[in-house]
Amino acid sequence: MSILSARVYQYALPLRRPLSLPGGLISERRGLLLCLEGPAGVAGWGEAAPLPGFSKESLEDAAAALARIARTLHGKSLPLSTDLLRDHSLPPSVSFALESACLNLMAAREGVPLYRMITDFPPERIRLNALLHGERAEILEKAGTLAVRDYRAAKLKVGGANWRAAAEWVAEVRAALGDAVALRLDANRAWELPDAVAFARAAAEYAIEYIEEPLRDPRLLPDFRAASGMDYALDETLQELGEEAFAPESGAREALEASRATYRIIRDACACVWKPTLFHFPNISACIARGGLLGRPIIISAAYESGVGIATLAQYAAAFSGPERPVGLDTYAWLADDILETPLPIPSAEADPALLAEYAHNVMTGVLEPL
Repeated sequence: MSILSARVYQYALPLRRPLSLPGGLISERRGLLLCLEGPAGVAGWGEAAPLPGFSKESLEDAAAALARIARTLHGKSLPLSTDLLRDHSLPPSVSFALESACLNLMAAREGVPLYRMITDFPPERIRLNALLHGERAEILEKAGTLAVRDYRAAKLKVGGANWRAAAEWVAEVRAALGDAVALRLDANRAWELPDAVAFARAAAEYAIEYIEEPLRDPRLLPDFRAASGMDYALDETLQELGEEAFAPESGAREALEASRATYRIIRDACACVWKPTLFHFPNISACIARGGLLGRPIIISAAYESGVGIATLAQYAAAFSGPERPVGLDTYAWLADDILETPLPIPSAEADPALLAEYAHNVMTGVLEPL
């Protein structure tokens, strides 16, 4: 199948409330969409939405790269040539947009959801992780409802200079959650090793599933686990380790094992939280499918994308996270509006990835600005 046209659009969507990011407050989510059209009117959409303060590239950088790529796609055949897929100079969000648009176009041609292009054994449903974010009272109120809504996991941000206060906050949230919901923590590299270990020991009685990125120096993560007994997950560290962390081939795996520090960081992690918008390179999905990241469990996580990106992440979750490992798509609730004719149906603790794929086909191009 040939690509008959490639168009790039930009969007701006209001948030339900301002979102605090390292670069400051934002009140709208801005991003880009790549639309690839094939014969008989089939189309595949991909999203590039750099997150300010977290992404390596700016929105302007992504727009320039996506426009450049789009100009080269007309007449190309799918699957794309290896030359294009080896363009590792692409910003991560643009690489994600290109891969997902191509996969979505091929899936549309076959009449199947994207995840069936990646795995032969897809689940019918995926489980979702609740994001506990907002004001203190709001978090406690939400936490108290999750068990009856059949959520099996919730994610809470911790950190700050006072690890004791963080441990006390975890105790409050655990009391509100009850025992039926797993509690995941995210410290965003808040602490030096002694404070992180002290926090982990203080919070041990609250049945923590794992903590993401507790240390300012990720090289010490295996030492943290050994000293505290608390499992950790990788997030920002994946971006810093880069492509070598995925080691899809035997030679690359041997090279990774030769770098013992990197090898230990990945080997000792209980999971890898993968945000494709923030960390992506050509053929990364194929790398993971072949056992990249030393076979560590993959937890797909969103970065406040529009419905197009969230639906794609649900497909990735079905392919890589499986039916029983809750994934993080709850940032979608922060959007006050969407570019889809009907918002994605994500009402509770589970989602149907095939249904989300159907909804994501109906993009309102009239509200988009062509580039």
